[in-house]
Amino acid sequence: HGDPRVRQEGLKTILALEAGDSEPLIIQALQDKEPMVQKQALSCLSDIGIISNDSINKILEVLLVEQPKTREEIITYCQKRVMLIKALGTLKEHPQGKKIDDTLISILKIQCEEKKFFKFFRRAADQEVCAYFSTILNTLILIGGYQTITGLKKLSPEETPYSELIDEAITKIQQRLSEASPKPEED
Repeated sequence: HGDPRVRQEGLKTILALEAGDSEPLIIQALQDKEPMVQKQALSCLSDIGIISNDSINKILEVLLVEQPKTREEIITYCQKRVMLIKALGTLKEHPQGKKIDDTLISILKIQCEEKKFFKFFRRAADQEVCAYFSTILNTLILIGGYQTITGLKKLSPEETPYSELIDEAITKIQQRLSEASPKPEED
C-alpha cells in the first residue's frame, strides 16, 4: 500500500492473527523505505522471537551483497541493512549463531581492511554509517559467543576508528557470557 501507516497497521494485524506465513512479509518490511514501517517490523520479529532458517539465510544474503561505491549509495546501503542486523539481535534462539557471527565479523573485517567507510567518518561522520557499524557490534554483543570474541580480537589490532569500539564489544560479550554461566555453589 502507498500509505506507510497502512503498511504499519498491516504488520500489526499479521502479528495479531498469528498468520503462519507472516515471517517473509515481516522480513521484507524491514527493508521498507519508511522508518516507521521498519520499526514495526522489528517489533513484530521481537514478539515472534524465533526466525526460521530460511529467513536468517535471506537476511544474511542481503547483508553480503557487495557495497556500492558512491557516498550516497553507501548511506542508503547502510540504512537498509541496519534493521536487518537488528532483527538478528532479536533472536531468542540462535539456530545459525556461528553463521551469523561469521557473516557480521566478515562485514566488519572487509571494512577494516578496505577502510572505505572510514574516510566518511573523518569527513562527516554520517549517522547512517555510524549506525550500521554500531548495530553490527551491538548485535554481536547480544548474540555472540566465544567464537565472536576470537573473531573480534583478530580485528581489534587494526588501526581503525573502530578499534576502541571493538575492544568494548569484546569486554561486553565476555561480561554477558560470564554472567550467563552458573556460579559454583559455596559450601
